[in-house]
Amino acid sequence: MSILVSHSQTPLLPDTLPAVKMTEFFGSAKSGPVYSYLKLHECNGSIHLCLMAFEETPAPQSRLGAAFCFDNTQPGKFIFFSANAMENFSLLLYNNTANPLALPASGSIFSGRDEQGFYWGVETILSADLLAQHFGSAPKVKSVFGGNAFKYNTTEAAFGSAFAVPLGNTVPTCKGFGTFTVVPY
Repeated sequence: MSILVSHSQTPLLPDTLPAVKMTEFFGSAKSGPVYSYLKLHECNGSIHLCLMAFEETPAPQSRLGAAFCFDNTQPGKFIFFSANAMENFSLLLYNNTANPLALPASGSIFSGRDEQGFYWGVETILSADLLAQHFGSAPKVKSVFGGNAFKYNTTEAAFGSAFAVPLGNTVPTCKGFGTFTVVPY
C-alpha cells in the first residue's frame, strides 16, 4: 500500500494532512513506545515535513527523523533529516557508504498540549533544488519514492518507525522503506 502525499501549489497546514503513525517498535526503549507520527506534502517540488511525538519532557537524546530515497534506481542513496526538541537539526545524505555527506539543516520546533497529552515536534522543508541536485529531479504529481519515519534515542538501540525495519538495522536506515506517491490535493 502506498502512502498518498498531497501536491499543492501553496504550502498546506500540517493539521490538514493525514498522519503516518510510527507503530513498529524494535527493542524496548526506556521511555516505552512513544506515540509519534509524520505528516508531509509536496509543494512545487519541495517536501514539507512535520514530525511529532507525545513526550512531556524529551531528553536531548530523544530525536525524530525521516529518511527518503527519491531515486528508485539508487536504493542505497537516501536523505535523512532528524531533530531533537532543543533545536539540534541534522540533514545527512547517504550513498551506500557509512560516511554520509552533511548538508545544511534547519527547522522549526513546536510544543504544546492537547487531549492526548504533551507533545513536541519539528517542521522542515526538503527544497526542490536540494532534491534535484542530489537525486536528479524534484518530486511532482505521480512521483513515487521510498521513505520511513523514526522516533529514537541516540543512547539506545531501541526505536520506533512507521514501517517495519529488518532485524539488525539501526537508525538511520533505508531498509524497510514504505512507498509514497504524490497525488493532486
